[in-house]
Amino acid sequence: MATHDEVDKVLAILLANWPALRVQQPLEAISSAWYMGLADLGADGLMQAVKQVITTATFFPCVAELRKAYFELGEIANGIPAAQEAWAEVKHAFRRGFSRWRAPTAETWTHPIVHRALDCIGGWYALCDSENDAADRARFIEAYNVLLGRERDRERMSPAVREYIEQLAAKMKDQAQLGPGVNR
Repeated sequence: MATHDEVDKVLAILLANWPALRVQQPLEAISSAWYMGLADLGADGLMQAVKQVITTATFFPCVAELRKAYFELGEIANGIPAAQEAWAEVKHAFRRGFSRWRAPTAETWTHPIVHRALDCIGGWYALCDSENDAADRARFIEAYNVLLGRERDRERMSPAVREYIEQLAAKMKDQAQLGPGVNR
C-alpha cells in the first residue's frame, strides 16, 4: 500500500517529467485526489508503473492511466495470454493429443480465462465436433476478450468500490430471495 508521501513522490516525478504543465489547482488538493486513487497499490509496483508511463505517454497521465500501467505490468508478470495466443493454445491442445475422448482439464491451460472462454463457446466437446474453425476462432476470441475485460475491471477496482459492489450484490440477492411483492 502506497503512503501519502510515496504518492506525493509519484506526483513530483510526473510533474518533473512534464515541466511545461501549468497546475491550476492547489497541489494539496491534487495530492489528496491522487492518494485516493492510488493508495491501494503497492509502492514498488506503482513506481514501476510511473517509469512505464513516463517512457510511453505523450501527455500528463491521470490516475486511471497509472492504475492501468500498474495492472498491465502485473498481467505481463502473470503470463496472461492475448486472445490470439489463447486460441493458439487451444489449437495446440489438439496437436498434443487431446481429443473428444481425452479432453483437457482446466489445469491444462496457462490461465483460467482460456478454459472459461472455451466453456462460453460450448466447451471442448463442442469444439471437437465443430467444422467451422474460423467461426470457432472468432467466437472464442470474442468470449476471451469479454472475460479478460471483466477480470481486468475486477482487478483494477479500488478495494472500497469492490466492497460497495459486494454489499450491493448481497443486498440484491437478499431482496430476490424475499420474492416479488414483498415489502423491502
